[in-house]
Amino acid sequence: MRFFSFILTLVICFQVFSQDILGRIEIRERPNEPVKKAELYFKNECNLIIYRTITDDNGYFNINVSINEIFIIELNHSLFGKNLLYDKRYFEPLVISKDTLLLKLSSFDYTSTYPGEAKYYTDIDEFLSEKYSKFLDLKDQQLKSISKLKKIKKHGVEALFLENNNISEIPKKIFKIKNLKYIDISGNPLNNKSLDLVNKWNKKGILIIF
Repeated sequence: MRFFSFILTLVICFQVFSQDILGRIEIRERPNEPVKKAELYFKNECNLIIYRTITDDNGYFNINVSINEIFIIELNHSLFGKNLLYDKRYFEPLVISKDTLLLKLSSFDYTSTYPGEAKYYTDIDEFLSEKYSKFLDLKDQQLKSISKLKKIKKHGVEALFLENNNISEIPKKIFKIKNLKYIDISGNPLNNKSLDLVNKWNKKGILIIF
């Protein structure tokens, strides 16, 4: 498995008596933005999985292990792939301060990205002007529809963030965008036709958050 340098923020709250751990993963390049629907694998010193869980739509997860048992934390996600979040042999020890454990990992491997690739674009024209752009972030822009969708479809995008807009109808061609792996349309007043479309395409390999 290739080493992953995706910067995330892993927040873990530790409860002494029950040994329950409440965690949250966030994308560093998008402040307070959670990593949704990510599979997490916690392994011991023998590289055996001791706990497996999935983050919810707010990036939270729960596990029930001792923090001292955790030697490796791995993530698997439709957009970010299989990645190493923590390895006790190479990382600083997991330290809980004020009931919180904070880990930061980068969204991009800045040593191998193409020019213009390592960025979350919030402007469609700027996104389209860059050959290697792949993340389009249109969150909280009060959009009722997606402009220049034909050009976006041709250009290609791996992740499309459309949270908290005023979009009621999702066009079918949005799911046919080249290279699309992930789309977040949560917080939009989607009509029944769009919900049916989302459920259909959610089964075809695209991770859709709604």
